[in-house]
Amino acid sequence: MSSSIFLPLSRCFTITLSHRFLSLSLLPHLSPSPLYHHRTSLRHLHHHRIASSPLSHMAAAAVPPNPLLTDFDFPPYDSVTADHVRPGVRALLQHLEGELDELEKTVEPKWEKLVEPLEKILDRLTVVWGIVNHLKSVQDSPELRSAIEEVQPEKVKFELRLGQSKPLYNAFKAIRESSDWPQLSEARKRIVEIQLKEAVLSGVSLDDDKREQFNQIQQV
Repeated sequence: MSSSIFLPLSRCFTITLSHRFLSLSLLPHLSPSPLYHHRTSLRHLHHHRIASSPLSHMAAAAVPPNPLLTDFDFPPYDSVTADHVRPGVRALLQHLEGELDELEKTVEPKWEKLVEPLEKILDRLTVVWGIVNHLKSVQDSPELRSAIEEVQPEKVKFELRLGQSKPLYNAFKAIRESSDWPQLSEARKRIVEIQLKEAVLSGVSLDDDKREQFNQIQQV
């Protein structure tokens, strides 16, 4: 249900698309903002430590320990098995639900109060699901396929909730309509415009009954 679009590095950016909700990671030279000085595309994980979500306590509590819930410098491809997928993805989604709840309560139309915490949520989900997909491509098995099929609807449900978040959508709208809009860099303007467009495509503007029907279709 998710896909990735990669443009050559010479085109200056990499976009990750997951259920019409775009990752915010652009290559650093697109913008001088602090957000991009220390972040590169999620698909270059050997240069990026994944520590955006404090998941270590969940990993410590997991029996057996789950490598999907640890912080790492390089994805633990050699440690992940089919048995880790169900508990790992479900624990991650539960954690990210809590982070999204908190973001929706505290969000402000400011970069550091909207884009940066949102990116952390997207980063972790994209990375963990990427590890699961990699495992399927190199060590496919009936057990792994069954685990992925079982948790994928739950992942899609979270992505839909994220894409249809009215507090986040309204915050992006407020940034675009603010008096500071002309002073934003072109890269930041593009991020805001993309998020607004993708939120509409994700159903944020639909009435409740139509949104429910839309979500049912997306989760098939």
